[in-house]
Amino acid sequence: MLPTGLLKSFVSGGKRDKRAVDSIHFLMTRLFKLVARPLATAQTEGAFLGGLRLMAIDGTVFDVPDTEAEWH
Repeated sequence: MLPTGLLKSFVSGGKRDKRAVDSIHFLMTRLFKLVARPLATAQTEGAFLGGLRLMAIDGTVFDVPDTEAEWH
């Protein structure tokens, strides 16, 4: 859970405080580095092929209209 002071400064007055955004980014990056680990082991069926860990990268791209005229 993030410190409430950071969250309050992030949303105070409806304006984003750059320091709060930077702090939240730093905290989330640090948290990811601390806890993110591969879940599959060498014994996990289907997790490796030819001794290499299988991975997937989602490259989904959506084309979204830029103007209201393009909606029609």
